Amino acid sequence: MALSLLSIALMFFLSHFLVYYYLVILFWITKYKITFWIVFLFLSISFILSSILVHLYNNVFVMKYYYLSSLWLWLILNLLTIIIILTFFLIIFKIFHLNINLKILWLLLIFFGFTLTWYGIYNANNPIIKNTSLTIKNLPENWKHKKIIFLSDVHLWAILRENYLKKIVTMINSEKPDIVFITWDLLDWSDWNLDHLSNYINTINAPIYYVNGNHETYLWIPEVEKILSKTKIKELKNEVVNVDGVEIVGISYIDERSWNINLNPIFDELTKNWYQKDKPSILLYHVPLYTEEFRIFWINLQLSWHTHKWQMWPYGYITSLIYGWKDYWLYTKENYNLYTSNWVWTWWPPIRTWNTPEIVILNLK
Repeated sequence: MALSLLSIALMFFLSHFLVYYYLVILFWITKYKITFWIVFLFLSISFILSSILVHLYNNVFVMKYYYLSSLWLWLILNLLTIIIILTFFLIIFKIFHLNINLKILWLLLIFFGFTLTWYGIYNANNPIIKNTSLTIKNLPENWKHKKIIFLSDVHLWAILRENYLKKIVTMINSEKPDIVFITWDLLDWSDWNLDHLSNYINTINAPIYYVNGNHETYLWIPEVEKILSKTKIKELKNEVVNVDGVEIVGISYIDERSWNINLNPIFDELTKNWYQKDKPSILLYHVPLYTEEFRIFWINLQLSWHTHKWQMWPYGYITSLIYGWKDYWLYTKENYNLYTSNWVWTWWPPIRTWNTPEIVILNLK
């Protein structure tokens, strides 16, 4: 753990030093060079410092500091991208013996970076409703008219709190769903009283089925279950329930270090719970993995989230490398479907430039 924190701190420091060095060289900063460096040195540790403070002190000032340091870290990533672009231009100009005012180009790119950040903040705070149609074999007639809402990754904590949850609940109720599926990270690490969340969750006007995500494990599963016990949510922990002729299967989050786990013991446990393979089935599992195993186990529809398609350009390509075709949208093979969607909020910086947060309405046929 200590080695990981040291590695992250070193990465932040080197990123800030590179941006500092480039600015000093490009704009001939000499008079306030030391002051400039002290500011950058403080900014390089700000995200780590604010992350520690937000666990120790639950007040508005610390939460705002955490929010701003998150934004700044995103800006540094933008500035590093700009430096790479400028370096590319320098090489091209040198090859073709072209002249250009690099200061103007730098300022234009910085303006673009700030504009992109503003858009990312606005976009992250305005989720959309997305309608999707899916085909499931042997679907009972009464399910063809059900309105199903599927959501995940709300990530309540230092930046988002009650108001955002209230907004999401209002959006859900406005659609008048018949059933709600949640494969969430509802919560991040948290040091504030969560009991009152049930007041908002219980106003959702539909049955709710839920499986936990990786961020619930960070908070501590018993604490999460204590909170959920006061809500109308039905948590599925490696179990099956039959809802109007459709088997709803819930598998709890499996730690990344165990992603090569043998699923047969879980499947054996599911089979005990009146699982009938001739009935259509919907699986709730937080991560879009084990697709071939679930297909062989006769799952008809797997609903997952987690990847975030990552929320910021160009880092969204990372999830494509990790999850391949499973990182977003719909995959179908024979009678098996995998639906991986965008998520409702953000993780780390409160910014989304790569995609739009969404609450999904599933129309089955």
